[in-house]
Amino acid sequence: MTPLARLVAAGDLALSALAAFFGLRFLVIAVFLGSMTEGRLPAAGFVLLTATPFALAAASVVLLMAQGVSRTKILGTCGSFGAIGLALALWPAMIMTNPNDLGLASQGANISYEFDFSRDANKDNYPLCRYRNNSLGYRDEEPPVALKKGERRILLVGDSYIWGDGIPVNEETLAYLLRAELARLAPGRFSVMSAAYPGLGFYGYGRLIDVLCARYDPEVVVVGSLGESDCDPFDAQYLLDHLPRLWLVRNLVLNLGAAQYLHEASVSRFSPIWTSAENREYFAALTRDFSLKALERGYRLMFLSYFPHPSLPEGIETLDLPEDLRYPWHASDLWYAKDFHPKTKLNRILAKMIAEKIIQKGL
Repeated sequence: MTPLARLVAAGDLALSALAAFFGLRFLVIAVFLGSMTEGRLPAAGFVLLTATPFALAAASVVLLMAQGVSRTKILGTCGSFGAIGLALALWPAMIMTNPNDLGLASQGANISYEFDFSRDANKDNYPLCRYRNNSLGYRDEEPPVALKKGERRILLVGDSYIWGDGIPVNEETLAYLLRAELARLAPGRFSVMSAAYPGLGFYGYGRLIDVLCARYDPEVVVVGSLGESDCDPFDAQYLLDHLPRLWLVRNLVLNLGAAQYLHEASVSRFSPIWTSAENREYFAALTRDFSLKALERGYRLMFLSYFPHPSLPEGIETLDLPEDLRYPWHASDLWYAKDFHPKTKLNRILAKMIAEKIIQKGL
């Protein structure tokens, strides 16, 4: 075989492997999507969310056809398909969203690390951030299981706003500042714990509340609400809960990036799916459930609304940001611009507002 022939053969093999990879990725994403949506999303949502891998798979097929696909090439593609699938199923998968001992999305228990965002084009002027996680995998102090006499527990749940994206140290997160403010206003009366993870929405908040209220029995639950962004049908907890249990299939889903693709595509390209009638009703039912469970279990439920929310039922207690504190669509001393996350100064203001509202109700 001449060098040119070897080069052509190698190109055919590479093209076959490429077609097999994208074909397999499309198939896994489509099956994974169908298995966990339970008919909640409209048909258009299925098409949109799988459009990119499908287009890449179709382009690979067209390229093969343009070269005059022989039986050998077809067999090569099928062989590559099987070999890639087997390799990805056997290869141990890495996942950023690790479940803690309670099955909730977290970022690793009892770890400390730092992150430099200076090279991240999606962040603007984030400082060097240092993280210190407790045994639940959350960026907070270790919550006491048993309270001191006379203490009442406050549970603060949310996503990256409560977690503290862009907040340099734990002590400047909303949970720490709320703890300090309540200690100043009412020493010895309150114990504050937070449970937050980037990428959560209403589904994830609900799971946090269900699990942690049963274990820690708070008297007040404060939910950091981001408005329509809370209606993400593929938040981090939802994807974690719906990963396949069989490790071979789980590895295949994770190594092909199916879960990551669905979350990122939902947020960055197909957020109109969130406003579909089916999705709105699903999340409206979730928020009604929040309110009913609060009444049944006897805790006070409060929503800290960073942005207006279309799905909150009447009667839910809310703390809306005043106009002068809301995101101004540019960088300010309260907000980062590119990903509109709160800065420490806004956390300090909100901690005082929440503390005053809690105490005003006589708790």
